[in-house]
Amino acid sequence: MNSRSLSISKKLTIWATALSLAFPFNIISPAIAQSVTPLALSQVPLFVSTGTKANVLLILDNSNSMDEDASGSAVGSDSPNSKSEISRGVAKSLVATYTGKINMGLMAYRQNANQAYHLHNSPYDASFSINNYDPNWSGSRAATTKKFRVPNLTSAGDYIYYNVALPFYASSNQGNAFCYSTTANAASNLAHPDGFWNSETTSGPWDTYRCYTAKTGSSDFLPAMSGTGAAGAGYSGSSFNSTFSPTDSDFAQNIYDFGRFLTWNYVGPTWYANSSPGRGYLHVPISDLNSTQANLINTKLGTSQFVTNGPTNSALPLQNAGLTPIEGTLLTARDYFAGTLTSSNEGYRAGCYPLPTSCGKNFVVLVTDGLPSTDKNGNLISNSSAALSDAASAATALKTAGVETYVVGFALPYGTNPSQLDTIANAGGTGTAYSASNQASLNAALTTIFADILAKSGSAAAVATNSTSLNSGSAIYQAKFDPSDWSGQLLAYLVGTAGSIPTSPSWDASTVLPSSRNIITYKPSNRRGIPFAWPSNPSTPAATEMDTSQSSVIGSSAVLDYLRGSSANEGTGATSYRQRLVSKLGDIVNSSPVYVGKPASGYSDTIVTTAPYSTFVNNNANRTPVLYVGGNDGMLHAFRGTDGVELLGFIPSSVYLNLPLLASKTYSHRYFVDGSPTIADVYFDGAWHTVLVGGLNGGGQGIYALDVTNPSAFNQSNASSIVLWEFLDRDRDSSTTANNNFDADLGYTYSQPAIGKMQDGSWVAIFGNGYNNTESDGSASSTGSAVLYIVDIQNGNLIKKIDTGKGY
Repeated sequence: MNSRSLSISKKLTIWATALSLAFPFNIISPAIAQSVTPLALSQVPLFVSTGTKANVLLILDNSNSMDEDASGSAVGSDSPNSKSEISRGVAKSLVATYTGKINMGLMAYRQNANQAYHLHNSPYDASFSINNYDPNWSGSRAATTKKFRVPNLTSAGDYIYYNVALPFYASSNQGNAFCYSTTANAASNLAHPDGFWNSETTSGPWDTYRCYTAKTGSSDFLPAMSGTGAAGAGYSGSSFNSTFSPTDSDFAQNIYDFGRFLTWNYVGPTWYANSSPGRGYLHVPISDLNSTQANLINTKLGTSQFVTNGPTNSALPLQNAGLTPIEGTLLTARDYFAGTLTSSNEGYRAGCYPLPTSCGKNFVVLVTDGLPSTDKNGNLISNSSAALSDAASAATALKTAGVETYVVGFALPYGTNPSQLDTIANAGGTGTAYSASNQASLNAALTTIFADILAKSGSAAAVATNSTSLNSGSAIYQAKFDPSDWSGQLLAYLVGTAGSIPTSPSWDASTVLPSSRNIITYKPSNRRGIPFAWPSNPSTPAATEMDTSQSSVIGSSAVLDYLRGSSANEGTGATSYRQRLVSKLGDIVNSSPVYVGKPASGYSDTIVTTAPYSTFVNNNANRTPVLYVGGNDGMLHAFRGTDGVELLGFIPSSVYLNLPLLASKTYSHRYFVDGSPTIADVYFDGAWHTVLVGGLNGGGQGIYALDVTNPSAFNQSNASSIVLWEFLDRDRDSSTTANNNFDADLGYTYSQPAIGKMQDGSWVAIFGNGYNNTESDGSASSTGSAVLYIVDIQNGNLIKKIDTGKGY
């Protein structure tokens, strides 16, 4: 057992030793004690450096295909179902989540002169016959069988069946149309039309279609181009004959032939360009993601407007238009990070430089809804493999400049293999690309990416992420924390027979926290342990429920549930709570873990003749081994030694005042249960017990004691028998019974308690009063004296107070 116990034979010697350990500061005259300003106790670990947030450049696709929904149907950029609105909404939630945690900027594809156009949804290679409809179809898009359908607005009760529906852009509202071509063949893209593939230009020749404003019935008869047979097939309202050329959405799917039947219906206004300059545009330079920077980014992530044509206007949202120049945009990002971006056409302006200091932690996060369709000069690329190779080279250039590139393929076109984007991600140093098909999966992918960025930058932001540790001989237990989000870990490494230490832990307690947790606390008004649960009536709590003063501080049952680990109210809304992205376990900084297995205090059987210690040892030889450690999530934790599962959490009453801060989205850091516990076997009430006594360091003014004899009894229902007492800086007992477990001279309890047996046979805990007992908190010391306390181990009542008469 790693604990501190002692048997006292000469009281004065022990007191002197404890005093020297408890007060590691200079003594000054008590006459000036009250004029001394309390020490400025840091609420952040002093060995954590600041100002080293990661630099993250989000590159968001703003091509014309963002007008579509996840299936490819044109719905308009301002539709809540559009890829544009979904991706912008997720990006805004990231901005809210990571405000104060990173440096962030926004880039998109550079655009040519956008035009105000009209958007239509156009099913390709359509059919009007129900015999061709199969909603479970998963084969070729050019097959006769069709997976989707929409109502035919010109023929009541009939439908248009299709596999691919993409945007159709026009300079005016074209209403509804039903077109056919006798030369089109959707299944022969590589040979038809010949001119495109021979010259690799967008000049065609393209198929000619004859179009009508209405189509009734379910016939798939193909009339002649002269119009012969059209009326019999249900066509009416002859409109025009014309050719149609592919757009970015078509190129992304290798669609250059629209099939023999083509239809469309009007959707609404849009911005349009069927070309690209080939590079990127820096809309918001990287800066500390504070509220001002968040507003700048969120403005560009606003819902599309179609009034003012200003694609680079910082006061307007991004406009979706043009093609997909991934290679050139990544090269623009490379130039920006390298400090060589000088072109105003790509977003350079005063204020772009210098970039914030990031200790070399620089990242690009690219969200694209398609494969690259142009090279860095804006030339159309029909060979997707070549386009991906060029984009990967650009990601390599970023990696050479010290920037890692993450890639997310969002709602990629029909038939596109998401793994094709792995080439870019691998070249960018992040392994494989992420794939998302809807809002939930996009949010999950980006949350994972940003958590990975925090983990990478967090290890650099701290001088040491390892905090405290314990070597039990057979295992090493390592406590860690991440200052980027103040999450914690407790890792176990089993030592090999030859003394070797594995590189990977056997378990990580932060990953196996139970969904239903045993968490208990202390009720000061009747001095008993209770479950940490919301009272049935907070204004008149039962004897087994927290005091009204405690529930008032916490504020609501929702906050209490959050503290217990619930994610229900985590999010980015105005009333939501801080998101715990990595772990629900708080940071472990100064509290060293203590391992307790078989009783091992080593007492002889003569120390208590009526109850031999050896019997207690034998009776508990196989009890569950437990690791005890304090965390800055407000709890002392008891983790099962075999697998790291939490058996118990205890929240001392002294930390209640600051508990709600843990749920605040502006939380920075505070200490809570930061002291190392002391554990020893003691005898009271006619039996041996294993008792834990701990302080809070900078977390509060209090000492607590738990009976940890039997881990198998760790349950909320047993709270009253587990919690022995708390020694506080003021009297909170509402009973008329004389209370002797408080003292105003108690300060922040930085000294680690000792446990031992007095000469008169009583078992006690010994601890110093700590720092800042003159703090104006309603129970300030009147002397500022350094004090040593000796309290009864069973009930925490004060036995002896040794006042040095010296102020600090």
